[in-house]
Amino acid sequence: MSDRVDALLLELLDAVRSQRSALEEGDTDRALALLPKRHGIIQEIQNIDGPFLEKKSGGHSDDAKAVRQGGSLESRRSSLNQIFALDREIATMVRHQMADIASRLDDVDKLKRFFRNSASPLGGNDGVVA
Repeated sequence: MSDRVDALLLELLDAVRSQRSALEEGDTDRALALLPKRHGIIQEIQNIDGPFLEKKSGGHSDDAKAVRQGGSLESRRSSLNQIFALDREIATMVRHQMADIASRLDDVDKLKRFFRNSASPLGGNDGVVA
């Protein structure tokens, strides 16, 4: 069970890295297409760890067990820390993209208002010269 969760965390980390790369390349569609994959991996981890966590009696026995299983706990922490750091980067990138889009939309709106409010110098033919 522990090895499977470790493998899934690495798979999730790979998906998060792919999302960041897609956003760096400006490919928002590819980044969004990876969301279902991420969700599926997280769901699988929850299906594996969920029953285990419900049975947990408390204390540090589970941590000790994970350490005995080849340092799995440290590996999981490392993977999770990397995932969280990349997610923060992704969130920042998305916020910047949203601000950029909002700015461009504002520029378009300003142009529309300018042209709507400007009088046509040639009369009523919308500036078309025959």
